[in-house]
Amino acid sequence: MKVGEICLERGISDQTFYNGETENGGMTVSDVRRVNGLETDGKQQLTKLLAVQALPSIQALKKVLEKKPGVLPAEGMLLRQ
Repeated sequence: MKVGEICLERGISDQTFYNGETENGGMTVSDVRRVNGLETDGKQQLTKLLAVQALPSIQALKKVLEKKPGVLPAEGMLLRQ
């Protein structure tokens, strides 16, 4: 089967096919899926790490707000531990 026939069957242009081939560097479909999975895992790990680091600041802000209800800290104020 020729590339043109495959593209017609899939509803894409020849150029789209060749751009995808260039973009993926000749990787197989399973390689691309594996790389995409690694990227997703990395993003999830980063999100968890940032959440853990932000937790002390969030807890400190809650304490401030509990002591003085209705009063928010000034914009840009940094809390030191």
